[in-house]
Amino acid sequence: MSRLPLALTFAAMLIAGPACAQFIDSETTCGARETVTERLEVRFGEIQQGTGLVSTNRILELWRSKDGTWTILMTRPDGKTCILAAGQGWDEKNAVPGDPT
Repeated sequence: MSRLPLALTFAAMLIAGPACAQFIDSETTCGARETVTERLEVRFGEIQQGTGLVSTNRILELWRSKDGTWTILMTRPDGKTCILAAGQGWDEKNAVPGDPT
C-alpha cells in the first residue's frame, strides 16, 4: 500500500510551520527536546504516538492526547526540537489501511 497520502499530509504540516505552536515561548517554537516534550505532557496530556526518520538525520514525532490535541515535532541531531504543527480534533479512526493492530 502506498504511503503517499501520509507523506503529503506531513508535507502540508511542514508548510504550516511554526505558526501553530501556541504553547512554547511566544518568541520561539524550538528548544531542548526534554523541555518541549515535558510541556506537551504536563500542559496538554500528550504522549508520543509515533516516530519517523526524515532524511538521514532528523526525527519526526506525533504526540497526542486523549482529548484530541496533537503536536508534530522534528528533532535534529544536536537535540534541538521544533514544533512544526499543533492542533485539536485528532481523529484516530483514519488509520492506515492494512496497518497491523
